[in-house]
Amino acid sequence: MEGRTDMCLKCQNKEFSDYAKFCKMCGTPLLNTCTDEKCAKVNIPDAWHCEYCGAPTLFGSNGLLAEYENSFGD
Repeated sequence: MEGRTDMCLKCQNKEFSDYAKFCKMCGTPLLNTCTDEKCAKVNIPDAWHCEYCGAPTLFGSNGLLAEYENSFGD
């Protein structure tokens, strides 16, 4: 499924059916959707903000992504 993570970000399960949208082990979402209901588009798994409208993503707002570090320096 396009845009779906290949591993559950919570329990690290890697076995999913072709149509799975949630982890079968812990119920964590496998698609990083936009939290703005008007947009609700699926983003790439590591996106903190929606690439379409700029709103926070589901993974970012639920603490499922590693902390963002400023890689541009001071």
